[in-house]
Amino acid sequence: MSEFLYCHDPLDEEVGEFLLHLGNPGALIKIIPLEDEEAIDSEEFIHKIFIYENEDGDSESYQLIFTPLATAMESPASPSSERIHEVLESAWEYWTEVLNWEEDEDDEE
Repeated sequence: MSEFLYCHDPLDEEVGEFLLHLGNPGALIKIIPLEDEEAIDSEEFIHKIFIYENEDGDSESYQLIFTPLATAMESPASPSSERIHEVLESAWEYWTEVLNWEEDEDDEE
């Protein structure tokens, strides 16, 4: 089972898309398609930009922004920057699987 859950609100497309990280550290990861929006450049959030290349050779840039979710079961210590970057890398792997699945669905239609 994946540590991620893909989240979006079909009733309000302007809210955006997110990945919920169910592992430790719990997090809500905002996905910003940089063709549609400008990247957020702030030291307030840990973020990373990734480039996705589809089967046709077209590329798309995305920014993933990490927002921690604290629960009573977790320790009060904040996760390290290194750990957050590991989660963002794993989130990107999951997101590319979602993008590939969407492309396959489009090809079948």
